[in-house]
This record gives sequence, structure tokens and C-alpha cells, in this order.
Amino acid sequence: MPINEIKIFYLLNYVRAIKNLHLLQKHLLAITNPKELAGILRMIWSYPYSPIVAGALKMLVYTFQRPGEVRNMKWKDIDWERKEWRFIAYKIKKEHIVPLSRQVMEILEELKPLTGHSPYVFMGNLME
Repeated sequence: MPINEIKIFYLLNYVRAIKNLHLLQKHLLAITNPKELAGILRMIWSYPYSPIVAGALKMLVYTFQRPGEVRNMKWKDIDWERKEWRFIAYKIKKEHIVPLSRQVMEILEELKPLTGHSPYVFMGNLME
């Protein structure tokens, strides 16, 4: 298997594991090496398969939100005029306001025709 296919295989497994992160008992190490981070970002931005998965991965990068929060993002929680995402944060049970950059708004506009009929921005059955 060529190295790029191996990287994409691991990236796909990472995406599938996002919803199970809360089950892990140990602390997950952060990537602190700039070259490693650059490689991951290149893989995310060149992800060739589902635009929904690609959008979710980019949303994680742009918003720095928990994977579960991004996965459960709802269209009704997006304020298009203020460019904000307002939701009740899972862990703190309080309203959380995330400013949305121009890039995030573009991602959401691209996803609207694909998942706008669902309450969720990132429909689970299309991510699996």
C-alpha cells in the first residue's frame, strides 16, 4: 500500500474514532512538532472523499471545538448574520458562542445543499 493511501487510511480511522474519544481513559498527546502538524493539515485539505467529512475536519481546525461538539453541530444553531455558532456546550452545560470566520462560513455554504435538509450539519450516517 503506497504511503499516501496508508495516511488516508489512518485519517479515515481517525474520523470514525472522533465520536468515541470520550471513551478513552488516558490523556491524548497534542501534536507539537510543526512538521507533523503541517502534514496532518495537508492531509485534511487534500482529503479526496466525502465533502462532509472534509468539512468536519476543517471545522475542527478552524474553530478549535471538541470533536463531539462539531459532530453534533445543528443548522439552527448558526447565526448567518452575526457569523456565530451558538449552542449549549456539552461539558459546561452553558451557552457557548463561537465566532465563525469567512472560511468557516464558506464551508457551511458548501455543505448546505448536501445536509441542509437534516437538522445536523454533519450527518452521522454519511460520515460512517
